[in-house]
Amino acid sequence: MNSNTVQDSVFDLDSMERVTLVKPVPEFVPVSSTNDALTRLGNDTARFLRVVNEGLESEEKANVKNDTSIPWQVEEEDGTLSPFEGTPANEIKVNGLILNLAKSCFNYVKNMSPDPAKSKAMKSAAKAAAMDMIKNTPAIVERLKTSAAA
Repeated sequence: MNSNTVQDSVFDLDSMERVTLVKPVPEFVPVSSTNDALTRLGNDTARFLRVVNEGLESEEKANVKNDTSIPWQVEEEDGTLSPFEGTPANEIKVNGLILNLAKSCFNYVKNMSPDPAKSKAMKSAAKAAAMDMIKNTPAIVERLKTSAAA
């Protein structure tokens, strides 16, 4: 997502598919004082405190996310937390490998069929086959653990 947009994902009853909606956001102009911030918020002190607290909460979450001394956990369906035992990876690097393998090994091309729905299904199948190839080839997985580690 572009940092100058906001987006929402909805189910479109006309197309019967999930679509992502995007709105442009004007360029953010930082304030230079608390008075500027309060003025921008219509001199509403309750709103000002809410915005400040949201920012402080966001900052605290970012600090926790980046703190390597706090281990990641996985939330189970019942809401309990258990230690994350996997290896986090950079999705962009993994997706790049999937696409390259789909192209080189499973005949993935931009337009796999004149029918857009069939083409989409064929591309998904080629990428799924590439993912299966990665999963079933320990040497690839081990290399990804070093080259695509997040």
